[in-house]
Amino acid sequence: MSLFGTFDTMQLTDVLQWIKESKATGRLIVNIETDETDLMFDKGDLARIASGESLRLDFGQYLFTNHQITEDVLKKIASKDSKCKEKEDYLCDRILLDYLSSENLLIQKHNYSFEIILNLLFFKEGSFHFTNNSLDDDILKNKSLKGLNLSPPVSTRSILMEAMKRLDDWQRIKEIFPSPYSVVSLIDGATGDNPVLKKLQEIKKPLSAGDLCLEMNKARFDVYNNLYTLFMDKKITIDEINPGKSNFKNMGPVEDLLENAKILLDEHQFEEAREVLSTIISVSPGNRTALNLMSTLRDLYIEYLYKQIPPYKTPVLNVNRHDIDGRAINNKELYLANRINGKWDVGMLVLATPLGELDTLRTLKKLIHAGIIKLIQ
Repeated sequence: MSLFGTFDTMQLTDVLQWIKESKATGRLIVNIETDETDLMFDKGDLARIASGESLRLDFGQYLFTNHQITEDVLKKIASKDSKCKEKEDYLCDRILLDYLSSENLLIQKHNYSFEIILNLLFFKEGSFHFTNNSLDDDILKNKSLKGLNLSPPVSTRSILMEAMKRLDDWQRIKEIFPSPYSVVSLIDGATGDNPVLKKLQEIKKPLSAGDLCLEMNKARFDVYNNLYTLFMDKKITIDEINPGKSNFKNMGPVEDLLENAKILLDEHQFEEAREVLSTIISVSPGNRTALNLMSTLRDLYIEYLYKQIPPYKTPVLNVNRHDIDGRAINNKELYLANRINGKWDVGMLVLATPLGELDTLRTLKKLIHAGIIKLIQ
């Protein structure tokens, strides 16, 4: 049986409920904005998660930011160790089992899968397509899908129960903090026993919500909930890193925009093509041509940027760290500039920050162009 639709006709929680109750085995494709996530179910329970986005499902980064593995282990995972060449997954359990107990690895996998699913449930706009493909189907072995196997499978009932407990709270929180790059600053004179407030007082500088989770080594929900309380009590201010999208209302119909995007892509004008395609997808989320072009653009753009910013080179500050705040850069660039430590090469920086591969490379290019950082061997 095949089931497809958009979130305005059937919410993702209802889709998961249907899969659970029918004990379905197959593949659920969830499209949100330009991201595609594949959820594989075995008799109604979640057996595998996969995505074409290289860092979207980076379990290694999740373990690193939650202090489960060290930087050296993360590098070993990223290098795709030769012991794992026969494995289709991006992550090789054999490497991780040298550093984590099997029980802890299972707990971390299940916790991570909950994080991924709950994050998908936060979006009000998107589409889905469920097919009854066998879990052994060739399409599920596509090596372009960076996957995480879950054995034993995660109970879909447990996911839904957790979602019902958290979803209302998360929706309320995400209206204020739409991404982990939301930068928070204490208002002068703010006091109290809130643990996040105390951490901000200790750090004495603005910090992104994602970095606070890392600094405090606490569950993301707990950190965000405390941030929400501080915001409602008017003890912090917020500055969103992600800038708004350009307005292309006067650029013509979708077909004209697609032709413009193809020309820009052929000319390697990646930023301009990205803007046009983002606009098309925002007004026509199911436009498969635009989604395919965006995927092609991403691959070509990353390849192009790595030629300019090789992964083995190390970015270092070219200015005094105290002078960065006064530079005419946006918050995403400020965020990444503050992550430059002179030890991490470009490849490690891509893995260790939550910006994602493409955004990290784009931002590094801008910082180099602005003279704020330089690359050394």
